[in-house]
Amino acid sequence: MPPACFGARSHSANVAICIWAFRVAAYMSPMPPNRPLLRPLVALVGFVCVALGVIGAVVPLMPSTVFFIAAAGCFAYASPRLEAWLLSFNFIGGPVRAWRERGAIALPAKLMASAGMAVGLTLFALARPGVLALAAAAAVLALCALFIWTRPG
Repeated sequence: MPPACFGARSHSANVAICIWAFRVAAYMSPMPPNRPLLRPLVALVGFVCVALGVIGAVVPLMPSTVFFIAAAGCFAYASPRLEAWLLSFNFIGGPVRAWRERGAIALPAKLMASAGMAVGLTLFALARPGVLALAAAAAVLALCALFIWTRPG
């Protein structure tokens, strides 16, 4: 069964793309039987998202939960068994279920995302970009922070 809703809680500059992809995933129907090659492709994308999520759990400033949410969406579309497997891990399933049920982001995740955005913007500013580029990056990150902090906890 596909999830009720998806969305991004990423602290990267690609949040807009993630939000769009997750909103599209929210309206996906279960795998149609007349597209047998699509199932393995969607499952493969899900496994790539799981790998990126694991990397994000280890690498500073790289999001992880957003990739696990995307993987759960892919698995819900391709294989409910794979979705159940992913959600069986408490450290993955908990945040994904909270997002699906209430659109919730835990306070520690909000704090880490905000800190990551601040560090990222600071490092970007230290690279001495143009004023317009810095203003655009700050505006995008401010919108991302607004999105994150307006989600329930």
